[in-house]
Amino acid sequence: MRILCIGNDFKESADYVIAKFTDVSKDIFPAIFDFDVVILDLPTNILAYQIIHNRRDEFAELLRSRGICFVISNIGSRHIVNKPDVGNYSWCPFDIYAKNKSGTTVFCESEKAKWLFDAINFNWQCYFKNYPEDTSILATNRAGHPISIIVPYENGHCVFLPYTNQIDELTSLLIQSGLNIISEAFETEEAPAEVPTWIGEFVTEEEEKLLKKQNELEKKIRKRTKFKRLLYEKGIALQELVEDIFKELGFDVKKLPKGAYADLEIPLNGTTGAIEVTGLEGSINVRKARQLLHYCVDQEIERDVKGILVVNHYQNISPKERGDVATEDAIALANKFNFCILPTTELYNLLEGFWDNKVTKEDVLKILNRVGLKTKSKSK
Repeated sequence: MRILCIGNDFKESADYVIAKFTDVSKDIFPAIFDFDVVILDLPTNILAYQIIHNRRDEFAELLRSRGICFVISNIGSRHIVNKPDVGNYSWCPFDIYAKNKSGTTVFCESEKAKWLFDAINFNWQCYFKNYPEDTSILATNRAGHPISIIVPYENGHCVFLPYTNQIDELTSLLIQSGLNIISEAFETEEAPAEVPTWIGEFVTEEEEKLLKKQNELEKKIRKRTKFKRLLYEKGIALQELVEDIFKELGFDVKKLPKGAYADLEIPLNGTTGAIEVTGLEGSINVRKARQLLHYCVDQEIERDVKGILVVNHYQNISPKERGDVATEDAIALANKFNFCILPTTELYNLLEGFWDNKVTKEDVLKILNRVGLKTKSKSK
């Protein structure tokens, strides 16, 4: 186990590495996260504050990698992670507030730390007011304020101890038995066995049935998720969805060239259905209906063509709360020229019925051959 002692008052020892604050200018201050345990004697001057403040990421990495940091606390200060203030606690990767008060009365609140508080005379220089929720209290002062705490952070622990003049004795005890205070930090669960390569081939008959059902359900859900876009898309995306839906319903769909006054063609009973697709934030008006009329008139020289307006009206509003599908003059033009106005809400319901075997292609053909709008009331 590698131990690093940070501070200017540690004695030389083969048991640990010492990093003095004066080492920074010599560029020999070691990487904190390269050690298993760090004992930090908090400094009391602003230059030393800056040194450890600049290594906050290294302290965080130490704790993240199951490291332990013992902190000998002195004067208090407030530290908030997201604020850039430099202080004797600004190296912490978590919020903490130590109130600047002092005293000698110490009450140990933890059986696992009693041996340490019996062996060392602590003279606390601060007590802790704010700290992370999952903090454990090791000792308090006479008023019950915490003067020693354990703060778990990710995979490691930070142990704040009160100030003492017996730094050599404290260091020796921490090196010998300090981990007993937080022994659970080093308890590891047995790693689960690696999944063998053959396990994927071991499938029971019942499991195979369940997997088949799961695949079928996932396929149905993917379809429904895709085609629900019919209720909010517009432009090219809406046209492609309508094309795919008519194919799903069993129609041969012809995509018309860009610039034509209609988007798609499908065969009806003895005629051709010319489909104009539009998505908009209100009701479809007579201009769109006239656009489709131009296409139908041009085509009727050679063949019988029926206009079909597929409308995603009030696309940004829930289908249950949408307004009228079409304006009065658009409906009048549709009635006059035998056009069908088909809201995407109705088209989606037809698709759902088709999937559930409640609607046939013949049922869809009957609806497409109707004239005008089924109802001009709000969508249901």
